[in-house]
Amino acid sequence: MDRRNFLKTAVFTVTGKTVAGNVVTGNTILGNTVSGTETSRTGMARGLRTYLESLAKPDGGYGWPEQEDSYPEVIFAVVGVYHLLRELPPQPEAVAEAILRNPYSGKFQQTRPHASSPYHLAYQQMQTLTWLGKSTDAPWSGIRNKKKVTESSAFLKAYELGGNPVMAEESVPILCREIRKESCEELRESYVPYFQTRQRKNGTYNTTLATDGSDGHVVNTYYGLLAEKTFGMVRNAEVVSWLQACQRENGGFTWSPEPELGNVQDLYYMWHAVKALRLVGAQPKNVLMARDWVKRLRNPDGGFSDRVGGKSSPLATFWAVDLFPELIQETQEPEKLEKSKKLEKPEIHVLSTVACGENKSENKTENERENNPETSENLAGLRAWTVQLEAPGCGSVLEAVELARTLKIHLWGAKNSNPEWIFVAQKKADELGVPVTFFASNEEYGFVVDVPGIGRFTHLNDPISPKRSISPWSRRQGTWKQFWEEKLAPMKMDGERMIWQICDHEVAGRLLLDESLLHDGYAMLSTFHFGCHNMAWATPYIMRYRHEIPMVALQDAHGEAWWWRNHLTRYKTLFLAEKPTWAGWLNALEKKRVVAVRKDRWTFDRLRMLGGSDAVRKRFMELRGDWEITENPEAVSLCVLSPEDTLEPCRPTEGRVLRIRVNREWIEGKMLDFASTPVTLECVRFNGVEKPFSCELRHVEDGWLKGRVEEESFYAPIPETCREVEAVFRVEDRTFTRKIEI
Repeated sequence: MDRRNFLKTAVFTVTGKTVAGNVVTGNTILGNTVSGTETSRTGMARGLRTYLESLAKPDGGYGWPEQEDSYPEVIFAVVGVYHLLRELPPQPEAVAEAILRNPYSGKFQQTRPHASSPYHLAYQQMQTLTWLGKSTDAPWSGIRNKKKVTESSAFLKAYELGGNPVMAEESVPILCREIRKESCEELRESYVPYFQTRQRKNGTYNTTLATDGSDGHVVNTYYGLLAEKTFGMVRNAEVVSWLQACQRENGGFTWSPEPELGNVQDLYYMWHAVKALRLVGAQPKNVLMARDWVKRLRNPDGGFSDRVGGKSSPLATFWAVDLFPELIQETQEPEKLEKSKKLEKPEIHVLSTVACGENKSENKTENERENNPETSENLAGLRAWTVQLEAPGCGSVLEAVELARTLKIHLWGAKNSNPEWIFVAQKKADELGVPVTFFASNEEYGFVVDVPGIGRFTHLNDPISPKRSISPWSRRQGTWKQFWEEKLAPMKMDGERMIWQICDHEVAGRLLLDESLLHDGYAMLSTFHFGCHNMAWATPYIMRYRHEIPMVALQDAHGEAWWWRNHLTRYKTLFLAEKPTWAGWLNALEKKRVVAVRKDRWTFDRLRMLGGSDAVRKRFMELRGDWEITENPEAVSLCVLSPEDTLEPCRPTEGRVLRIRVNREWIEGKMLDFASTPVTLECVRFNGVEKPFSCELRHVEDGWLKGRVEEESFYAPIPETCREVEAVFRVEDRTFTRKIEI
């Protein structure tokens, strides 16, 4: 049976009788009231099932609405809601198979872990399999030997200077042993000191050592209290009043009683706060207000959002039902309800979030952005353009311009480039009539933002500017407030913007992204990348922000354009505007008319598009011919060099020379290597006459590669009377020709 058609029959069948696809229950047909008024609780249960099945995917699992395939955290959330409804999903066997498809390794790999180990995936897989009544042996095999906090799990100091482990991830071995009903005693030696050194004087917990004097965080406090319960650690009674003080007057929760950053009410914080209170036998100051606040998160599609006015998300829906099961228990049939009363409700843990939503202003304090959904009508006059962020900004200018022409790159952000390179590249593009604009798109290394209690983070400073250079942050290291006042705010005034590259620490990431929504910080979220091929899959909490902050692809180039061409071909950022100007690009960011696209082996040769409203995505697909990702062009480059080409590698000291490059490209793990399909140079003709050529080894002078690689290039002097150059190449048993006019 088709999974979506399941809703028309099996989900709502109680007596076995249906009327036009709806179920008769007493005087009410679910979906059409026969007599009387449908109760809100009945509607909520029906809506929940409808929402859950709207997330069903052809591969048997559940995933985000805009995607064609499933994702483990979404499966976890959906099966969790079904479990709370005392039901199994329509196709439990298929779901059990889908939850084991690891996006980080194996035949279904789409990305890789980044700066910390995603142990939460093993927990989600094990908990989901347990709900489905299946064996947990497969995911358990990958986590059972982790018995020390710092064993292969410390946060890379290249991304967080303190190397502090992520507490939520470190708690996974505890949770997984609970699922398997195994003792945690073997963890005691390492885990108890770890949590003790991170317990604040008021009983709360946070990522950094407590000796730094910082306060706790509600999420880390939940995991600290879980450790206290598991290992019989001493508890500070003050933690109860601290947790209760996180509740606001309207019932919602913030991450601390007086947040200095990210002062928003979120179901993510409420879930952890309420669960933490239950661990110590307490409850929120006002339970009724908390429940009423959660009720306000319900949407017409049947799901729940994580904030008032936001879009529904799988995990937010799970949190809502898990916190207040009374919202749905009266919607169950009498026999199911009676049975459920006899069942002990299990304790459920959540480690990470895939919650998505669009904030609408709940009050002036949160100052959340309004949602302005696009329609097909107001997009009809816009065209699709390509921008590449942190693309190569060194090496051959001629090849960069030619790649811009071939790949239809309209805005080329040069990473950490010499301003002269951008100037010369633009001048050459204008001379050759190539419609591309070069600009500065930097990754400023060595800059650190301090988030008290959580860590000191790098890779948070990726500015773009219409200018040829960007002024670096003079302080280099400081608090978020200093970073915002001295870097982000002036950038906004100058027409510059900041890219969010990556932060594996969800607690820190949410604070800074929420603060960006409140005070205009990060203008875009990076997704597709080299190495960590899909950062949205590696750090799925950023999917919660996909309707509020545009998603972009990030080249993060390490080398010159010729070596990097495969990446420039396979993933890119698209924007809708009347013209591909800087003003059009900024307007597209503001209006959220931006998406990231990728198509290669990491997407299983399917087009994956991230970000954008339904209308925006539809418009891009209508314009697919303007930007569609195609096969890499033949890997050959012909350039005529003269002494005046000061930025060209191996330019002649006099006369003109033909430079031909083939095959070499930047391959992850191998730096420069031959392309997968070898191309050989057969002959070179000047004005139709074949001439000799030589092959030379060129010593790489690139700053990133630091001279470690030599590249083969072919050279031939050009006669003064020559007006046309022709080169013949062979690929396996096929030959092709490239011509250029001089």
